[in-house]
Amino acid sequence: MPNTEPTAAPKRGRIAWIDALRGLAMAFVVLGHTFPVPEMPLRMWVYSFHMPLLFVVSGLTWRLPKTSFGAYAKRSAKNLLLPYLVLNVVVYCIKWVLRVTIDLYENRGVVEPLIAFLLGMDKNLPCIQSWFLPTLLLTQLLNYLIFRYIASERKRAALICALGVLALALSTFEIGPLPWHLAVVPIALVFHYAGHLWMEYKPYERMHPAVKLLALCALFAAGWYLQSLNGRVSMNGNVYDNPALFFFAALCTSFAVVLLVILVLEKSRFLQGIGVCSIFYLGYHGFFTTIAKVYFPTVTSSDLGCVAAACVAVLILYPLAKLVTQYCPLLIGKLPARRKTTTSAA
Repeated sequence: MPNTEPTAAPKRGRIAWIDALRGLAMAFVVLGHTFPVPEMPLRMWVYSFHMPLLFVVSGLTWRLPKTSFGAYAKRSAKNLLLPYLVLNVVVYCIKWVLRVTIDLYENRGVVEPLIAFLLGMDKNLPCIQSWFLPTLLLTQLLNYLIFRYIASERKRAALICALGVLALALSTFEIGPLPWHLAVVPIALVFHYAGHLWMEYKPYERMHPAVKLLALCALFAAGWYLQSLNGRVSMNGNVYDNPALFFFAALCTSFAVVLLVILVLEKSRFLQGIGVCSIFYLGYHGFFTTIAKVYFPTVTSSDLGCVAAACVAVLILYPLAKLVTQYCPLLIGKLPARRKTTTSAA
């Protein structure tokens, strides 16, 4: 889940390994958008889990708030829809400049991008990857209602799984994405809930390190194998080929990545920094991946070349992300933190 903090420096109360996990998830997003051809093997593997992983990460930190639904909806909309608005406006302006100067993007006018923005979907959306933000908003609001009105954990799990299974079954009719990805929300909710359960019961705390390592390898292997049996996957397009293979492959690989971070990468300050600045990465990495595909086609023609290009993009974006997130949060849809003023008696 993109970070909602207004500053780049980690704050007290943040969970370091979740920041690192969020950072690694964003690195996978950058990598997934570097491949020029959908059928490239590594690209198909990344797409099998990188968006489900973002919903899992969101679920890790989600707790039922004590506020009313209206207050929660207002706060969530501010945290997610304001970045959605700003990212699309800024990206549209940058794309316009790049189109008229170096002809990097197609001219889509104003009406088509505006319609795509209001619907939260379509290739005409200026910041295509920002579809995740309104979808996450709807996912969290639905999660709130389920947790508020269903006290039994078993009944919650049964309802969430039923909604997810129904949505996956309906996806086989190839109806395509609905406005604000309504058809994707029940599927996203399953991954979001899985992340919540992971933090609620913390199974990794009771595992011996050797068992964690074994589970990590087994989950990665299972995720890769199940994905290899499946076809093209895209949550953005509500396309899963075989829904069952998609679901279990995404779960296996997502939690393999979680274990990888817990075991090896928990203290990575670099990944933590990406995690804190994740909205910047979500919104602006597309320029670098597009440049890589257009101007360096020889590099991005192979899986290894795409990995190298994605690593370069992540590194180049890092200082920019920290500067913008800390000193110009408006560019990622965050209002500057209010400074407390103190008065002294004369």
